[in-house]
Amino acid sequence: MRTELATGDRRPLYLAWLSALTRWELEEDVDEDEYTSTLEPPVPAGLAHLTGPQQALADFLRVDPHLLTAAARASGAAPSQTIDKAALAAWIRALPQPEKDALLLDAALGTAPQPGPALLARHRAASRGTAEPSTAARRRSAAELLDAAHEVRSEHNRQQDQARAQARRAQQSARESHLDHLADNAEQAWQDVANLIGRSSAAPMTPLSPS
Repeated sequence: MRTELATGDRRPLYLAWLSALTRWELEEDVDEDEYTSTLEPPVPAGLAHLTGPQQALADFLRVDPHLLTAAARASGAAPSQTIDKAALAAWIRALPQPEKDALLLDAALGTAPQPGPALLARHRAASRGTAEPSTAARRRSAAELLDAAHEVRSEHNRQQDQARAQARRAQQSARESHLDHLADNAEQAWQDVANLIGRSSAAPMTPLSPS
């Protein structure tokens, strides 16, 4: 998680904000105007496809999954993590020599975080030329997000109800088909029952062993 943040991935920070909003929604003494006036932070890209550590963080912080789904609607696709080694090498060569010397000195002395993730973040930002497109989108209020989460939750519940109703209809249909089959073959069914009873009666009883 630390490495993801160092490389410029802001999804963990947004998840922390969603966790706070999840808890805030449960409070009873919040003025509705507060929900309307509170705006979300810039939405990071890739919110719909979290990494393993980020999903673990969302679970740990108990982020409402429906709220996360609603928030992710304003999130763009996550930028590719593939590194163009040649482009990165050219970018590093273009850095001012004093800056490169300072980075190497800090790395050697351990007086600063490892420069790798931060350099990758700077390189990716320079390659894009601008900030992530999703950060420039209109920021939604907490009230809008909570309303959107309610819609997602309602749709999810509706789909579950439909799936359960479909399963019940399938079970009922299978039962009726079985009963129809028995009705059409009643004579054979009774004959099968008689044969089973006859075989059970003819089976020798196992004597009890002496105690």
